[in-house]
Amino acid sequence: REDGGARVTPLDCALDYASRGLPVLPCRPSGAGVKRPYIPRDKDADGEPIPNTGGVAKATTDPAQIRAWWEQWPSALIGGAMGRDLRLLAIDPDVPKEPGEPDGLAAWAALVEEHGGIPPTHAHDTPSGGKHMIFRLPEGVTHGNREGGLKGTGINVRGDGGFLIMAGSRLADGREYRLSDDFDFWTFAEAPAWLLDLITDRQDEAPEAEGPGFT
Repeated sequence: REDGGARVTPLDCALDYASRGLPVLPCRPSGAGVKRPYIPRDKDADGEPIPNTGGVAKATTDPAQIRAWWEQWPSALIGGAMGRDLRLLAIDPDVPKEPGEPDGLAAWAALVEEHGGIPPTHAHDTPSGGKHMIFRLPEGVTHGNREGGLKGTGINVRGDGGFLIMAGSRLADGREYRLSDDFDFWTFAEAPAWLLDLITDRQDEAPEAEGPGFT
């Protein structure tokens, strides 16, 4: 991205997101741990990792901390914490990576058609050809990363305890996460009732996994 002739850096974008109230964290742009947070969990007196103290748990809006992180890892991807005060819920339909895997994009398109569409909302195009759509949960409603009735469709859900790689991030090979439509930047439609019904269906089938979802 360009801004007045100057290239906008991941740090610029991370600071902008934070100024809007989105807690961010730095994530790996390459390697076996690509998209995983750089920030490790804290350790107890015996040197054992303490659950729920690393990764998205460390996401912050503090500019000084964000600058320090991106000074250490200037090419880090920008992880944005879902849920929290902004009540954000991300829907992430995956494209199949291997033959036989579910096509999340096709499944999502079918659901949207079945239910009469979705309102315009902040969205990203991913380097793999996928899409991130971010909605706002209704006041008083919370949701984690459970997929509920979407389980097995290739559609991921990211809420409290999860995070999303945000637009402005670049993988080590140069591919970028981009805004789908500049017009919808930072405009979050309320999550449709039909979507909430689907993702809260069958939540008691299995406990939610500890730790953040990411994509």
